[in-house]
Amino acid sequence: EVATSQRVAERDQGVYSMALWAEQRANTAKTKSYLYYFAHAIPWPQHPEFGAFHTSEVPYVFHNLHLLDRPWTSTDQRLADIVSSYWVNFATKGDPNGKGLPVWQAFTPQTPLFLRMDANTVPMPLPAKAKREVFKEMLIGRDGKSAL
Repeated sequence: EVATSQRVAERDQGVYSMALWAEQRANTAKTKSYLYYFAHAIPWPQHPEFGAFHTSEVPYVFHNLHLLDRPWTSTDQRLADIVSSYWVNFATKGDPNGKGLPVWQAFTPQTPLFLRMDANTVPMPLPAKAKREVFKEMLIGRDGKSAL
């Protein structure tokens, strides 16, 4: 189905673009980068086709699910606890990790991981470097100049 293929392509572009940014940043910055992909769909019976979308993590980050009229579940509440804790930890100490949270490893070119946030929040590896290079070439071009 075309719509599904488009969503997968958009997801992959977002993940790869952030990975390319993190790789470049790892070579120049003194602080760590933490990548994530929010994959949990907000319960929205009127629009289930939206699934997880850009900014859908915001109510979880600020732990204010109660401000939206949705059929929240215990999974949503638990995810809001986790995600908001990561943000508070990062804002206060520069590291999202804390007691009782799934470990969120910093991104490095040697261990290119991102945290998939959903009902089962776990670190995920990016696809093999060879596959990422194909995507990088599509975005940046062989000569290092933007192909877009």
